[in-house]
Amino acid sequence: MGTIDAEYLHRLQADHLTRLLRVFPAVLVLGPRQTGKSTLVRKLFPTWRHLDLERPADLGLLSGDLEGFFDAYPRRVAIDEAQRLPELFTILRHIIDRAPGNGRFLLTGSASPALIGSVSESLAGRVGLLELTPFLACELAATRHAGARWFWGGLPRVHALRGVGRRGEWLDGYVSTFLERDLPSLGIRLPTPRLRLLWTMLTHVHGNLLNVSDLARSLSTLAGPVPARRIELASDRVIREKNKPSYRLNHWPIWIFVFFIAPGPMTFSLFEHGFNLRMALWMAVVLAGT
Repeated sequence: MGTIDAEYLHRLQADHLTRLLRVFPAVLVLGPRQTGKSTLVRKLFPTWRHLDLERPADLGLLSGDLEGFFDAYPRRVAIDEAQRLPELFTILRHIIDRAPGNGRFLLTGSASPALIGSVSESLAGRVGLLELTPFLACELAATRHAGARWFWGGLPRVHALRGVGRRGEWLDGYVSTFLERDLPSLGIRLPTPRLRLLWTMLTHVHGNLLNVSDLARSLSTLAGPVPARRIELASDRVIREKNKPSYRLNHWPIWIFVFFIAPGPMTFSLFEHGFNLRMALWMAVVLAGT
């Protein structure tokens, strides 16, 4: 579930999480910062033992004697920010294999190549993956936050704040943390001012075809030479999703209008002669191009 002030909103992924726990010994909930991963886990499983590895006390408790901890707590344990203790995954493999059983451990973490790599190597076949996004439109549709989501996005904390100024300041801090801390930890080695400039440029081309060379050329003009390859690295999945089939499907109406309806002669031909083979071929070209 997600939280806005003291108000808890049901998340669509909640049911999926409980199903995964019936199939796998462990489940890893992935997602960006502040999407409600910890809130969802704590709300669904309040009686479990919860540890947050961003707290020095919890990190010290686990890192001091991992095997001893899991000997004392072999099930119903939820660990937040699991990527902060890489050796955790190797130990969990041993614990899971020693006493099989589903629904024993819940892990949360910010999506990163290092975390996915650790899970793939140590817990393959033993862990279910669940990606938690910010609030979807349908999750807020029946709430007072439905309209604001289209402008402010779906991060729960944004909607818990009142006033444009507070929301803007929080989002600016969120972006700064992402650019200054998260991206460098993922191997993106652009200076922070250039990353912020690139971030701004990407927002202006959102929904359009990505031309990495154009971005590199524009960024070089504004901030000095930047190789196109570095732009491609910085604009890969860590910042934006590449065109998934669902994305392309949602944008078919736009492409059909631009390439099929907008050209006047084809519009008149459509109404005069109806849909024919030529129109069908053109439609196929449009859909393939998207």
